[in-house]
Formats: sequence, structure tokens, C-alpha cells
Amino acid sequence: MNNHNFVEQSNSIPLLESVTHLFASRMHRLHHALWHGLRDEWDKLSESKKKEIENLNWVPPRPALKHLRGGWMPYTKNGSGIDFLYMHREMILEFDNAMIASNNDPNIGWDVIPEPGRYKEFAIPNEWELPENLKWLERRFKIVKSDDFYWSRMRWWDRQFHDHSFLNKITLGELGALLETSVHNDMHMRWASQPKDPENGNLLSLGREPNDINKKWDAVEYNFLGETYSSHVNPIFWRLHKWVDSIIDEWYLAHKNISDTRVKTVKLNSIDWFEKGEWVEINDPWSSPSMHAHHDVSTMEKVYKILFESTSLTKSMINSEIPSNWFK
Repeated sequence: MNNHNFVEQSNSIPLLESVTHLFASRMHRLHHALWHGLRDEWDKLSESKKKEIENLNWVPPRPALKHLRGGWMPYTKNGSGIDFLYMHREMILEFDNAMIASNNDPNIGWDVIPEPGRYKEFAIPNEWELPENLKWLERRFKIVKSDDFYWSRMRWWDRQFHDHSFLNKITLGELGALLETSVHNDMHMRWASQPKDPENGNLLSLGREPNDINKKWDAVEYNFLGETYSSHVNPIFWRLHKWVDSIIDEWYLAHKNISDTRVKTVKLNSIDWFEKGEWVEINDPWSSPSMHAHHDVSTMEKVYKILFESTSLTKSMINSEIPSNWFK
């Protein structure tokens, strides 16, 4: 794939300046990175690190990934998928309110995952060269960004996650876990372009060091879609996450069509949500220890350093592992 005419999404479909600055804030960056990182890495942490994080009240109640055989698999039965869906619905509500406050339409989500070549504003960036021990990851990106991958896999996912005969057989937690670790993660990497240093614009093969939270990375220019500290500053994030969020409603309709009482709706912290029951595993989805967008930055910085202090891009290269802060 060679898209030499690619225009960065921040230039082709920019978010409102006020919205960009809102989600580029240090609070939002740390929260999004911590929330993903704690759930993904929890099973790999030492007991002493877990205790330190517990003392700061940031223990994720349900890990998202189990690590095995040099790789990982999602937990589909513990309700962590509900945490994924709920936390991002909270983010979307804040995004919608910010857009409406500026007299702009927040409904920018995809109804269908965009077909390759159809919309210039959703063009696919090229893959980029990675270090020798990560050539396998470069090969993965080349496939994920290809037309063949869209038509053989992404279009299939789009159909499957709208198929009521599939949706009415799975729980909300299973839905979230499957969405997060399949089409969601691959959409992040499909539309990710090579990260850049926000101060000088230099291209970086692996972006920000996972343990580096220097304030230079809080600049709005750092909007790499492939990692959790920056992805939500990228305009594509809101398109793909609104597509993901719409599948929640599709799931509810699939169950409602069988019986009006199969899944009961509730308001949970101003969010349209569902009561715990046979098809909804938990009644306390986790997005943080505090109310949304009221997170203490200094506490998050402490937790972040504990979580990522022993990680580095050098270790990722030596161990031939995807960086710990990237979507997997």
C-alpha cells in the first residue's frame, strides 16, 4: 500500500479547537492511558505494584487481558467488556456536550466502517518502518491497512456486529470484550499514521516511551491513534468509537425483539445503561475511582509511574513485543 497523497486527519477533518484542547488535556490523557493500561497489564504486575496502586485507589476491578503463551487473550466472562463500553460512552457524552455547546452537530460517527478508496477524508495512512525485532508488527500493520483486510475481515465484522441472531446470544460483557479486542483495536491501527515528535515534527518509529509523561506530549499535535495517551485527540477516534457505541443499541434491540423484559434499561450517572441480569453481568461498570472528568492529576501521575516504570521501547524491541501503551 502506498498512499503518497495522504493528508493527516487533523488537517482533513479537524475537530473543533475547543474540543481538541479539552481531550488533549493532561487529565484526559492520563485517565485514558491509565484506564486502558491498568486493565491490559494488571495480570502481569507484581503483587507489590498492585498493592501500591491499591493504596492510590486505582485498582481495576476486572482485568481485560490474560497473558499466555507469549501473547494474550481477552477475558470474555468477567464483565470487563462492560467496563469498555461504559467508559467510552461516558467519553462520548462529554464529546457530544462539548460539540453542542459550540453549536456543532456531534453525530459524526460512522454508520458503516468506511470502504477503502470511497472517502478521501478517511484515507488509510501507510504503514511505516519498524525496528528489526518488530518486523512482524510492521507486517501486521501492512495487512490491517490493506483493501483485502477490509473486504475479508472488517466488512465481515461490520455485518456480524449488526446481526441480531448473533447479538441476541451473547451478553453485554461478551459483546464489549469481543468488540474491543477485534474490530476496535484493528480500526485504531488501520487509521494510525506514523507518530511524530510534537515539538519538532520528527517522525518516530515507535512514538512516545510508555513511561514518559513529559508535558511536551500533552501538545495537541500529539494525536497518534495507535496509543492510549493520544488516540482520543485524533478526529478518527470519535468516528470509530461512535460506531462501536452504536453496536450497544443494536445489541439491546436484538434482545428486546425476543422479549421486552429480557434486558431492562436504567440511567447510570446520566448514561443510558442496563440493569444487571442474565444478559448483563455487572451493575457497577468501572471507569475510574472518581466521577468522569474529575480525576486528580497528581494521583494519576503516581499510578502511571508505578504501572509503566519498568517498561521501555528498548525492552519491546529486545523482546519482540508490541509497546505496552499501543492498541493490541
